[in-house]
Amino acid sequence: MAAPARTGDHCAARPAVLLDVGAGTGLGTEVLAAAVLDGDVVAVEPSPVLRAVLLSRVAAHPDLRRRVTVAAADALGVDLPARLGAVLAIKMIGHLDAQKRRTFLRRVAERLAPDAPLVLNVQPPSEPTTVPFTVFGTVPLGQHRYEGGGSAEPSGPDSVTWRMRYRVLDTDGTVLREDHATYR
Repeated sequence: MAAPARTGDHCAARPAVLLDVGAGTGLGTEVLAAAVLDGDVVAVEPSPVLRAVLLSRVAAHPDLRRRVTVAAADALGVDLPARLGAVLAIKMIGHLDAQKRRTFLRRVAERLAPDAPLVLNVQPPSEPTTVPFTVFGTVPLGQHRYEGGGSAEPSGPDSVTWRMRYRVLDTDGTVLREDHATYR
C-alpha cells in the first residue's frame, strides 16, 4: 500500500490530478505543483489575456511544462478528470450565479478524492458596497511601470460591478497605455 501523499513527497502511485480553476496568471498553479511534486495540474482559465500570462509562466519552468495542462475553458465547460487530488478556486466562485455555483461544486464533489482539499474564496466585497478606486499593484520592469487597480459599485441585490484599469507608465509617470475591463 502506497504511503499517503504529503507536501513535497513522491509516492509510488501517481496522485489524482490537481485542479486550478480560474487560474489567472498561474500563481496558484505554481503552488499546487510545488505542493505535490509528482502531481499533474490542470489549470483552467477562460480569459485569453490571463491565459497568455499563465502559459508564459508555465513555459518558463521545465517541470511545469511537463506537468501542467492549460485548459481554455470555464468552471462549467472544462472536462474534469475522473479523480481530483485538490481543487483551487481562488476569487472565481463569485463569477458564477447561485445555480452555476451549485453545479460547479457538485461536479467537483463527485470527483474529489477522500480528504482532498477544496480551497476557495470570494473576491471582496462580500456584500454589494462601493469600493473606491485603489491601485492594487505597481511593478517596475525595465523602463516602464505596470499598474493595476479598480473600483466596484453595487449592481444588484447580490452583486457588484468591478471596473478595472491597467496602465503602462514611463519613468517620468507618462501614461503610455491604458486598458479597462468591466465585469460583474
